Amino acid sequence: LNDTGQVAGPLLAELQGIAATAFMNQGRLEEALALAGSALAADAASGGPERAWRARNVMAMAGLAYHAPHGRHFEWGPHIRSLEAISDTSGKPFPRALALWNRVFLAGLTERHDRAGAPARKLLELADRHDNPSMRAMGLVACGRVARWDGDTPRARDLFQQALGAAEAV
Repeated sequence: LNDTGQVAGPLLAELQGIAATAFMNQGRLEEALALAGSALAADAASGGPERAWRARNVMAMAGLAYHAPHGRHFEWGPHIRSLEAISDTSGKPFPRALALWNRVFLAGLTERHDRAGAPARKLLELADRHDNPSMRAMGLVACGRVARWDGDTPRARDLFQQALGAAEAV
């Protein structure tokens, strides 16, 4: 909080990133992108640790969802790479988990299924290394998508069922 009692600095960046994610999940992409941009600006202005990683995720995914249908080119890669760098710097695994999830999602969206297997496996390995049921559910869904794209429906079904079990554990 600043001297007037308002949220400021790194905490503002974090809260705006959370709110931007909520807007993105509601399909309110313009608002999500605007709030994510504000979060990144607040993070940069604070000079503090990277707290706006959720905003980076919104910039990548909502940005793509907003621009692609209009035939506009959008560079999502730098935002995903920044999520990976945040994990490298902070030691927090979840920004990298989102980056890997996004890479699998984008491989499907662009019909480059051959690019999905490695990030899906890395996501599952990351989840297991950190014993995180949320990331495990994400990794199992990602691997299930890859199995489905490879035409292995029984394996995909098994992975999706395992993902449901992992999600229930959360």
